[in-house]
Amino acid sequence: MISAAALASLEQLFEQSVLDNCLIEDNQNAKITLHETAPQIGGSRRLVVQNIASYHFRIVILTEFAEDARTIKHMARMMRRPEREMDGQLLLDAYTEIVNMISGSVNRNLSSTFRHVGMSTPSFIDTACTDYLSMLAPTAVKTLSLDSGELARLNLTMCVCVSGKKPLDFRINPPRINETTTGELELF
Repeated sequence: MISAAALASLEQLFEQSVLDNCLIEDNQNAKITLHETAPQIGGSRRLVVQNIASYHFRIVILTEFAEDARTIKHMARMMRRPEREMDGQLLLDAYTEIVNMISGSVNRNLSSTFRHVGMSTPSFIDTACTDYLSMLAPTAVKTLSLDSGELARLNLTMCVCVSGKKPLDFRINPPRINETTTGELELF
């Protein structure tokens, strides 16, 4: 069992992490929508899976990327690479890097409440695997959809599995990132 407050906290953490890690300066008008089931992206797509786990829970994160021109353009801009180079292994690395940044941010925020929390390495799985989420016997499943206007489209599904019979109850408010500079190195 998971409390409404804990589920709301997870939703907020993932939403803030997607906003902090998936947007570039000129598409700040992106829209994130919460769904009970993942909407269809259509066309060619890639699915990346990553886990965040502690003794109390496991969150299976499935991130589905559209593999269309606008998503590839967005990935190129995020990775600061020419668009023509974003294919093959470089594009796959970009997808896993985005998922790793999103999960890492959520993991960092969860570690303030849970002492022993860690995350796996992101991996690609077949998109048909989403049909088998119920086999995990999840306590809750929610999907965040990002549509950043003319650029990237992705679905992030968090599948929360609670350990044992003890209810999972916590509250975490995600910190806002207000960075105005990037690429600076401070030496002490």
